Amino acid sequence: MQGYGSATGVVLRRTDTPRGDRRVLLALREIGPVWASVPGGAKGSVRFGGATEPFVWGVFHLYRSPRRLHLREVDVKEHFWELRSRPAWLRRGLAWDALLVRGLLPGHPCDEVLPPFFWALSFLREGVSEEVVEWRFFWKWLHAWGRAPDLERCASCGTPLEAGKWGTEGEGFQCAACALRQERESEVNFPPLKDLRRAVWLSPKEFFSWESENFCPALWSQANGWLRSILVRSG
Repeated sequence: MQGYGSATGVVLRRTDTPRGDRRVLLALREIGPVWASVPGGAKGSVRFGGATEPFVWGVFHLYRSPRRLHLREVDVKEHFWELRSRPAWLRRGLAWDALLVRGLLPGHPCDEVLPPFFWALSFLREGVSEEVVEWRFFWKWLHAWGRAPDLERCASCGTPLEAGKWGTEGEGFQCAACALRQERESEVNFPPLKDLRRAVWLSPKEFFSWESENFCPALWSQANGWLRSILVRSG
């Protein structure tokens, strides 16, 4: 459909051409990921400032011609520019961004994934542990797609999981009895199950101030790698 319109969303990626034009990949509410053209946007002939940079959230005013979608104007609501002041934050945010670009289907709405991404960037900016934030973001993303590991019941027998029990990568969390029956030679070490649950079940306000007990980045990183592998397989 041709004509003018607007939608809320976020910039995921931008590319510039040798001619000075710019293309931006937007993840838009009720629309999904779409590429929009900004003629002259890379050489300053169109004044967008930093509004076409990744992590910028706002209202995007668009025009669809017979050949392509054009970005006309952006009402910026949040820019997350602070992430660029810390290389570690920027690398983490760009890694999440790359997973979204890879995993989301062009032209298919992804409304259930956008709020967790927004909050993940917010937590990152406020200095919340990167590994814990990543676990929360990945789990909520997978939960929205129906692929998140169950944190309440054993993946093998369905019995309620007790605190401190986990399974191995690729199998889901398991009760002690099922883990024992498989006679594993080595055990996958994750953070305590109670911490994994709190990280995803707490409200944003509670999560901002919560700190997991006996925090071990390596354990959270291993758990995040498991979720990341599920996301990659799901994309």
